[in-house]
Amino acid sequence: MEILLWPLVAAGAALLLWGAWLALGKFFFALYTQPARMPIAASPADFGLEFRNIDFENDEGHRLKAWLILPPGCKPGRRLPVVITTHGYATNRSDIIERSAAVAHAGFLVFTFDWRRCGESEGDVCTGGLRERSDLRAAIEKVSSLPEADPERIAIYGFSMGAVLAILLAAENKSIKAVAADSPFASMREETRHIIRNLFLPPFLFLSAADGAFKRRFGGGMSEVDTVAAAPKISPRPLLILKGERDRVVPPWHSEKIFAAAREPKRLVVNPEGGHFDNATPETIGKEVIPFLSEALGHEAKYYSDSEMTTGGMG
Repeated sequence: MEILLWPLVAAGAALLLWGAWLALGKFFFALYTQPARMPIAASPADFGLEFRNIDFENDEGHRLKAWLILPPGCKPGRRLPVVITTHGYATNRSDIIERSAAVAHAGFLVFTFDWRRCGESEGDVCTGGLRERSDLRAAIEKVSSLPEADPERIAIYGFSMGAVLAILLAAENKSIKAVAADSPFASMREETRHIIRNLFLPPFLFLSAADGAFKRRFGGGMSEVDTVAAAPKISPRPLLILKGERDRVVPPWHSEKIFAAAREPKRLVVNPEGGHFDNATPETIGKEVIPFLSEALGHEAKYYSDSEMTTGGMG
């Protein structure tokens, strides 16, 4: 009789483990995809810049909110080179306003927007880069149609998840002439593993459970967000990667791995004191990002420091 019970016990244990695995996936899926929304905390006007509010839709029908930031002295009828700036996970376009303002003051037309379920944009889930590609495709299409924009001169300057999506989109869209990527992660799977470890949870359980939850909800898993695989496809267009040696959110080896995979022309800029959110210093933007964008888009640019932008010293 005891022998006959063992198969039932084993089946029951397997069922419990399967249920626990599904529960783990559901827990992490909710944690990852439904972060609290951050309010818009600043605008281009705080940096002495004119801008327009723009609405556009991705291919899933979500209305996304954006700013079109005009450079000083922008003249009607003149088409300008465009830099699309993209923010990171669970923040919004005001989180990168200093970067966007610096680029606009250098003479570029800047288009910056909120990803789905971020800031003022619609959407019920954040997918960590899996579905946000359609947001960036829609942004490229929208800005290309604007009368102020030169659709032949578009670059992307992205931060964190926004940097990852910049690389992914440039790999598939040859109209993107250059990418500046600040603190990108090597893959969604590797970054999720890092997040799970920081929560003191076992990656061997939670990673597969989370990946399963993504596949069930979105029809695609974490392996589809692979920055290392996409990086070589950007060449012969230029790629600039910025990393901070003290980054604890996306450890610096992620940038190193992407850079190693990328082909020329490429450049890796290391900030020995940089963390994740403070890696792009005014000096780095002025000496590295602005010249990189200027050369890539064939535009003579001028850089202003934060103090000049906020005190009116842009004469």
